[in-house]
Amino acid sequence: MPLSRRGGSMANFFTARENIHNSTARICGDEAAHILRVLRMKKGDALTVCDMEGFFYDGIIESIENKDILVSIGERYAAQSEPDVFLTLYQAVTKGTKMDLVTQKATELGVSRIVPVLTKRSVAKMESANKAERLCRVAMEACKQSRRGRVPEISGVITFEEAVEEMKESGLAVLLYEDEATLSLRKALEGSNVRSVSLFIGPEGGFEADEVALARSVGIKSASMGKRILRAETAAISACAIAMYALGEMGD
Repeated sequence: MPLSRRGGSMANFFTARENIHNSTARICGDEAAHILRVLRMKKGDALTVCDMEGFFYDGIIESIENKDILVSIGERYAAQSEPDVFLTLYQAVTKGTKMDLVTQKATELGVSRIVPVLTKRSVAKMESANKAERLCRVAMEACKQSRRGRVPEISGVITFEEAVEEMKESGLAVLLYEDEATLSLRKALEGSNVRSVSLFIGPEGGFEADEVALARSVGIKSASMGKRILRAETAAISACAIAMYALGEMGD
């Protein structure tokens, strides 16, 4: 049975590494339900299995056992879509479904970790475990769409002070601030060859001056994104795209 197409246009599905043994992978839960009930795939259909740790396996549905799907798989191969840089997005909690949009697009762009943060001007709260679970689902679906091999980590909500403490350990840490007059995001990233980058995007009302001062005091750079004021979700998506491009992760 040839299993060497290396993904191609086949649908890909996630399963934990512990569900992969020798030449067989087990897909269960929501993923299996989607395969059976929505896509109506059956024995003999081809698909790609991802172990969520950066590897793919092309395979054929072998059997269905108690709502689990057993897949006969070929040799594993590394996902070509995973970035070399580890980009963490610290995103001030936004209103409505904007966090969903940010999570989706950041995942597609290659962000490795997304951290919701409560700042002084954060209007929205994110205390429900259901919201965090929803963001995880959004990230997983975005991974499938963009054919990533790893699902970004969705952190629990932290405070501004906690975010600053984490960010200062990055190879490069940048807080996006609309009142920054001297440094642009492009220049902050220019010539950087670090493999660990953190970006901090504020809420709808922006950061307060004392928050920016605290970040600067521990070595975090503040940078602007130009003359126009962007919505929080637009700033997050744009900043991630700019960073990935500047760090060589989006084309030559």
